[in-house]
Amino acid sequence: MAYNTLAWALAQRGLKPGTKLVLIHLANCRNHATGQCNPSQKTLAELCEMTVSSINNHLRILVERGLIKRVRQFDKRTGAARSTQYLFPEATADGPKATSSRGRKQIPPESSAPSSLLEGPSPIRCTPPLKRLGDKTGREPGKEHG
Repeated sequence: MAYNTLAWALAQRGLKPGTKLVLIHLANCRNHATGQCNPSQKTLAELCEMTVSSINNHLRILVERGLIKRVRQFDKRTGAARSTQYLFPEATADGPKATSSRGRKQIPPESSAPSSLLEGPSPIRCTPPLKRLGDKTGREPGKEHG
């Protein structure tokens, strides 16, 4: 995870909650060392607990606002589609820059992102959670039936 990118995503204002959630998960999926961010739409849908169709709507809004760029990639040999690369043109190495709901760039105050987000391991993973299977009776684990 790129901590500056996550802090930048959290500092964004004027987004609907679902759109901001997608942006936060995208930022969390960005590899700090390589800058790569290419989670599948299915992975984003599972992380955000949305449908792939909803993910695409939120991604479209983020592209229209200039918060992300989508670079579709294809295998040079076979021409098959590969994972889309997501870029964050407004997130800088110098720190987060927020965009207000009117589109003007703002530098958020130092306290806008908790320091726990800028250091240490991420509490959020860029992999979808494992689904728990019920026992053979079809009951959910941990729930009492009776």
